[in-house]
Amino acid sequence: ILFHHQFNIALAGCPNNCSQPQIRDFAVIGQGRPYKKSDQCNQCNLCIEACKENAILLRKDGPLFNYTRCLNCGDCSRYCQHGVIGDDPVRYQVTIGGKLGRRPHLAIPLGGLIGFDDIERFFKATIDFYKTTALDGERFSDLPSRLGDEKIVRKILELANRPSASRSVG
Repeated sequence: ILFHHQFNIALAGCPNNCSQPQIRDFAVIGQGRPYKKSDQCNQCNLCIEACKENAILLRKDGPLFNYTRCLNCGDCSRYCQHGVIGDDPVRYQVTIGGKLGRRPHLAIPLGGLIGFDDIERFFKATIDFYKTTALDGERFSDLPSRLGDEKIVRKILELANRPSASRSVG
């Protein structure tokens, strides 16, 4: 089996993505969304300097977060010396279908952030979809070009959210 024929998985502990989840068939990226937990901001600007995404506006009453720009990396809360910024419990972004090569395709997110207990359900749904949809010898990461990103995401989310088949006890 050649490397590019294998189903590639990446686990990233933060949005820095050192394990390159953007180019893997299935990836899990840990993230902690920041929030203002105190009104004791002294306007030191350390959070502004720490945020590489320019996702924080510092107002008189403390930081305001632009969550469309924020990568949930936790830099702002680590640099805040007064405990004004906290992080929500770690959640996970699941992405699918990434690859490099002749026809590169960046991985696509499967919805929003999920809890740790949901990762296995999303993984099983992805594998089920791959096993039932792929043509003979087709890589998982080639499915988006054949079927489209939206269709793949919709089908995997349907599989992940379907009720489990009832099991008979006997």
